[in-house]
Amino acid sequence: MGKIKDLVSLLRVRQWYKSGVIFIGPIFAGKLFDLFINIPLLFEFLFGFLLISLASAFIYVLNDLIDIEADKHHPEKAKKRPLAAGRISKAGGIFLMLLVGAVAIIGSYLLNLALFAMVILIIVNGLFYNFIFKYHAFLDIIGLSVLYIWRALAGCYITDVYISPWLIVAIFLLALFLVICKRRADLELLGEQNAPNHKKVYDQYSLKMLDNLHIMILTSLFLVYILYAILGPFTNEAPSIIYNFRTFLIISIPVALYLLMRYSFIMLTKPQIARNPERAILDKGIIIGGFFLVVILLVAFYFPIDIFS
Repeated sequence: MGKIKDLVSLLRVRQWYKSGVIFIGPIFAGKLFDLFINIPLLFEFLFGFLLISLASAFIYVLNDLIDIEADKHHPEKAKKRPLAAGRISKAGGIFLMLLVGAVAIIGSYLLNLALFAMVILIIVNGLFYNFIFKYHAFLDIIGLSVLYIWRALAGCYITDVYISPWLIVAIFLLALFLVICKRRADLELLGEQNAPNHKKVYDQYSLKMLDNLHIMILTSLFLVYILYAILGPFTNEAPSIIYNFRTFLIISIPVALYLLMRYSFIMLTKPQIARNPERAILDKGIIIGGFFLVVILLVAFYFPIDIFS
């Protein structure tokens, strides 16, 4: 039982929620309910989610293999990561990495060629990150954030929905926001003097620099969301005009701002959550704000209301 738990931990199954961004394209395109009507498409979509998660797991295991010694200098990772703790051998880690990578590549090729392209991009992106980007400031956080774009595009390709520029920009900025919060929380935990022992790139960062980056990205993300709520989505029918029937989305702007502020507050007061973003869903403020945001989005996308008519 312990060995299975370690394998699940090595694959970071708890972080597979990150692959959930494949749902964002269909949701914002108003096509979510179509999945439940078209059962074959639903199964294809869920299988695509699994394959994207396995491609991501390939990167996670590769990262842990490369960082075995560095993770031993991290007070949390030294105990939690099976490779660093010695509970799984390096050979076992390599075998598991190649296995999930092969399943992701072969499975996506057989399922959908566009999905296959996204899986390849995820793996290639992960290779560049682990061997080049992670050792250079700014390239490391950008390289991680770009991964979310490939995941989001996979969902669009599977369901054949229009790929909006808003989707790409918003996903990238949101991922960048979360990655910077995690970097800052890590740097605060390890200390600016000791952090480079865990990640060499930390000798190029400081808390002040990350705070400035955090403010810049938070502001950019919020402005993009405001523009999207006001102008409406780009679609095949209306590529660049106001989409009047979704102006109800404007109501979500204060809620979105609250969620960004709340997560920023968590980053400063509860850095252990920022280091493990999946724990944020247990925060009461995030739960309540997230609930209201989801309700407003569902009304805006699936029950169009023009509040200015």
